[in-house]
Amino acid sequence: MGTIEDETFNADGITLTIKGRSVHPGSAKNCMANATRIAADIVRMWPENFLPETTEQKEGFIHFSTIEASCEMAVVKGIAREHDLIKLKKLEKQLEAIVEMARVKYPLAEIKVAFHEQYRNMKEVIDKHPEIMKHVLAAFQAEQITPIYKPVRGGTDGARLSFMGLPTPNIFTGGSNYHGRFEWVSLDGMEKSEKVIICLVQEWEHA
Repeated sequence: MGTIEDETFNADGITLTIKGRSVHPGSAKNCMANATRIAADIVRMWPENFLPETTEQKEGFIHFSTIEASCEMAVVKGIAREHDLIKLKKLEKQLEAIVEMARVKYPLAEIKVAFHEQYRNMKEVIDKHPEIMKHVLAAFQAEQITPIYKPVRGGTDGARLSFMGLPTPNIFTGGSNYHGRFEWVSLDGMEKSEKVIICLVQEWEHA
């Protein structure tokens, strides 16, 4: 209860494609390029201190989410996340450097990596409209709720809406353990959230 989120990750998707060369394993010396093994090697080379399971708060990461592979072809999907856009691009450059090392190590394979934008840190938009947070805090104060500021380690509708022209910080809903098997919501928290929303509408009405 009381959480306010006005910043998110900057987020890019990652697609790594590896075109190998399949030959009979009995005569494979110096002429096979096993895309499955190359994909595994690239994922293994990524530093363990830049993974989602080893980072927290505003620390960025690259997450390799799926691998579909055979000897001839492998596709690795993943995501890159960082609150700081410059640091996000550094993570991507780091992965590109690993891919380049793999190209040298496996000259018979064709290895490509591509990044595509998913969403950007909504704080960039919200900070340009200070009245947004002013009204949110006034609504919290009216309901005697202490605000808890928390950067989002993920994406939100607020990020999408903010860059579409509607600056949208997140306020608490009463939910916990999101996306987990034991996700739940507090009825008391939902009721408080409803009251804050009503106060927020009244704040804007008198703005």
